[in-house]
Amino acid sequence: MAKKSASAKPEVNSPTLKISEFRLIDLSKIIANSAQSRGMGVLPNCEAQGYGIFQSKTKGKLPLWEGLLSNNEEERSFAITKIMESDPDIVGLSESLEQIQLQPIGVLDLDGEYDVIYGMRRALAQAFNWATSQNRKDKDGNPLPCYPKQIEAKIYSGDISEVELKFMALQENDDRKEESPIDRAYTYAWFGRVGKLKEKEIAERLGVSEATIRRYKSLLSAGLVDRRMDIHEGKLSVDRAIKILEDLEKGGKKEEEEGKEGNRGPENRHRFPSAKTVQRLYSQGYKDDDMSNEEWELYTLDDSRRYIAYYMGLKYTEFKEKEKPAKIEKTPAVQKGKGKKILSITKKKAVNLLISLGKTNARTFKKTEILEMLNDISKIADANTSVETDVQQKLLDKLLSGEYTVELKKEIPATATA
Repeated sequence: MAKKSASAKPEVNSPTLKISEFRLIDLSKIIANSAQSRGMGVLPNCEAQGYGIFQSKTKGKLPLWEGLLSNNEEERSFAITKIMESDPDIVGLSESLEQIQLQPIGVLDLDGEYDVIYGMRRALAQAFNWATSQNRKDKDGNPLPCYPKQIEAKIYSGDISEVELKFMALQENDDRKEESPIDRAYTYAWFGRVGKLKEKEIAERLGVSEATIRRYKSLLSAGLVDRRMDIHEGKLSVDRAIKILEDLEKGGKKEEEEGKEGNRGPENRHRFPSAKTVQRLYSQGYKDDDMSNEEWELYTLDDSRRYIAYYMGLKYTEFKEKEKPAKIEKTPAVQKGKGKKILSITKKKAVNLLISLGKTNARTFKKTEILEMLNDISKIADANTSVETDVQQKLLDKLLSGEYTVELKKEIPATATA
């Protein structure tokens, strides 16, 4: 790693990990990228389609590393085409390798095979160049030289935890300014959820403030889920994303307050819905039961949809009517000792969790609505969702496990004694 000044961020190398040497290694000997600190993945669009680098998420889909280095021309062509169509950034990096000197990647020696610690994008670009150079010929039909199937690497050896590997990868990518804000947000969330580190510990290790950790983690809030890829690709700045999230939260609070106070002013004045409500109705495709036809028309007419899309920062789409889903019958409560475990929490804790998940008007929900949402939490959150506090994260993890059924317990009045 580059030599750092006294004011630089602290080193995160494990004392048990040693640099043995620099040397060229065969690309086919690289078998993993366990230290992956990019939350969206090195090939985010390919991975979203089920194509992994070393192991595909969907059964039967060829891992792209295997495809690129295959001696089978059909498999190579498939991997090349998939990367070109879905993640062209790797193609751009591969082209730049012919003009610039490639910096060594970092790998962990696994008895002659290698696990990439940092530099997986560089390794992919090198493999892409090798794959595309096979069977190339000049204008006279003569074979052209193939691109090397090797890459220079800094070889590490020794025992190191997965947490320490991720710290190394994060620092290296931070120095090279390659990681996106969403990658960083997922990594910070991983350190807390899997590494069991508190925000203060993460901040101290990386030389940043706790506020910075929370700021990045907020990018994973449910209110920004539809904008995550724009943030990742740099189309939406972190500052702008945070502002959008704050506006969504303020809109929900305003809606809640106005709902309590009732409509004020002339009888023909209508309360403006929250930003979250407008976004939902814009893409929903069917009218809410309590909406007037006049209000619903605003979401169906082309001119008003363009207006909404422009001012809400949404992608314009023509209105497509959808069939309203049938109401789900309420299932009987699970009895203690039968089926799932009972998780008893206060209404205040339940409401605060829902607010952290983007339900900013949760304080206006009825008890039955709160229970329905918490007992079907997978509709508004998943394993990658990060919330504001460690206590809320533990509660969310329990709900996502599917082992619990929530019940709301009565809160003890402030004047009562234990």
